[in-house]
Amino acid sequence: MVSVDIVGEESLVLFHVYPIIDNPNDPALIVVPTPTAQPGAWLPYTSYLCLDYNNYLARNPQHQQQFSQCKIKANQGFKLEVRVASENAHGTKVEMSLGDVLSKCIKSYESGRGPVR
Repeated sequence: MVSVDIVGEESLVLFHVYPIIDNPNDPALIVVPTPTAQPGAWLPYTSYLCLDYNNYLARNPQHQQQFSQCKIKANQGFKLEVRVASENAHGTKVEMSLGDVLSKCIKSYESGRGPVR
């Protein structure tokens, strides 16, 4: 799971990667929660996107039926856009390729889970 602490109070889940990968070239399924506006607590899996990253399903045919909802093909160049709205970051937007994000996540994990720029 890839998440970000927001002002040390809350966590925002960016996406889940299955299976755990060691390299951004590895195939995987990436589940991106897409929150919907609702009163009260956020339910992260009422809506989501599932990415077939680097042809995971083609390489693992035993999972094709189980993960049939993963119809979006993605690779290292797939663009992600993240927006943060908080008290001091009014709509800050960052666009990165999925490969860059995964590389930074892996590097952060290997270095003791510290921040990586």
